[in-house]
Amino acid sequence: MLDLGRDGEAQFERLRSCLELGQGFELFFCGVETAGTLAEINRRLAVAPPPGSYFEALTLDGPDTLLTLAERLAAISPAPAGRKIVFASASGWEEDLKGEWARALRRLNERRNITIRECPNAIVLAGPSWLPWLAHEAAPDLWSVRTAIFTFSGPPASPGKLGMPEIAPWRSGLPMAHELQAPTYYEELAAALEASRRPGEQETRGRLLLRASA
Repeated sequence: MLDLGRDGEAQFERLRSCLELGQGFELFFCGVETAGTLAEINRRLAVAPPPGSYFEALTLDGPDTLLTLAERLAAISPAPAGRKIVFASASGWEEDLKGEWARALRRLNERRNITIRECPNAIVLAGPSWLPWLAHEAAPDLWSVRTAIFTFSGPPASPGKLGMPEIAPWRSGLPMAHELQAPTYYEELAAALEASRRPGEQETRGRLLLRASA
């Protein structure tokens, strides 16, 4: 079992608690730094889902298939009892994933009411650490519906073959300087989340303020 690190283990327990206590449609975002962390979260939920839940992985094979996310969520068969945990993720290079995730989230935003009605499940959208912020911009209506954020930094990558670092499908760490928005952007977004009492959104606000101070 991959060690998610102290903060990562705490985040995973929060995620499991939310999945166990929730009901009906809920939307969760998991922002991870490495592909190994994403795979471990997927594996743990598949092997031991919270009581009363059924796990279904929705792996999108390549960034271009992300556009079918909304339709595939709506087509998921209902659970025999209780509800399903739908773990949706896609692999690929960061430059490709950002554009495709943005389009997929905008499509979900357009189909918000259909998705809520036809997919009364816990939907976990998992991807690179920037995914929750991208969702806030691309899918503001979807974001406002019972949303929680979980961030996983994960342990340092273990050496791969020939002693070279293992290559993840996206770059880890904070964006490079040329990818950052102006400080006022993060300050305004953090201020918008300030009144929220959700722990996940408070953590998001802290990270936004950190970026604003960079």
